[in-house]
Amino acid sequence: MKNKNSLAYLLLILATLFWSGNFIVGKAASIYQIPPFSLNFYRWLFAGLILLPFTYKEIINNLNY
Repeated sequence: MKNKNSLAYLLLILATLFWSGNFIVGKAASIYQIPPFSLNFYRWLFAGLILLPFTYKEIINNLNY
């Protein structure tokens, strides 16, 4: 049971860190005058690249249908 609690706390900490990191990136984008659409595009691009190693097999399997 301790292992599940540790995983839950770790995921809560990671969610907080990602959320605060998003706030910091948004502040930096406003300072450097990055357009909102560009910021949104790069945010989704990096999220997709991070998730790609975990999902590429499923994506390839679904392309054959």
